[in-house]
Amino acid sequence: MSVGSFVEVPLRNALVAGIVIEIMGTTDIKRVVSINKVLSIPPFSSDDIEFYQMLARQTYQSLSSILFASVPTLPKRMVHKARPEIPAASFPLSVEEVETLKGLLDHVRDNNHTRVCLPNDRLGIGLVFALLKATKDPLLVLVPDVHMAQAVYTVARGLTDSIKFLFAKQSNTEAYESWLALREGTSRVIIATRKGALVPPHSSVRTVMLGSGEDDFTQWEQNPHYDARWCV
Repeated sequence: MSVGSFVEVPLRNALVAGIVIEIMGTTDIKRVVSINKVLSIPPFSSDDIEFYQMLARQTYQSLSSILFASVPTLPKRMVHKARPEIPAASFPLSVEEVETLKGLLDHVRDNNHTRVCLPNDRLGIGLVFALLKATKDPLLVLVPDVHMAQAVYTVARGLTDSIKFLFAKQSNTEAYESWLALREGTSRVIIATRKGALVPPHSSVRTVMLGSGEDDFTQWEQNPHYDARWCV
């Protein structure tokens, strides 16, 4: 067990999941309970915990509220519900768009972090298409809304079946499986709204954030109040 481990602890009359955020040699707390077991969930790194602590300070939120938003509810049993199938769609490109995407692809692959301004959403989705064709990296595609998510899906669906979604409103099973896939880099494409920016991805995952405006990934009316661009 280490900082970042997921553990099961007794709380009142139930066993609940928790995350180790600090290991202390001594404590003044008189009533201390023992950890029941360490859960077989990929642990956060110490850097991940430091990131969550920084985000809590920056947003004036408690660390528990940040972690509650970042970690899906662990399902008691896996229940898979059928999702309506969206057919794959072709993605024809003009000669000018192909040339633009070639230069954009080289720029993105040569820089660990960059921001580019494109004339329309179509070229942003085209970049996702180009990355899927040109690389084997798993992709985390952050989208501002479900309409963009569907547009990305119809394009990616023509290249891979390994696609998962990470949205605010999902079944516990789907959210947990997508969260695990992002942590472990086991899905070719994860399409996520701003919530996905709170999840530390596997080191192999390449992140693409698609947006049409400066406020696409900001949401102030819900807790915690964070801008997804801070997290990326």
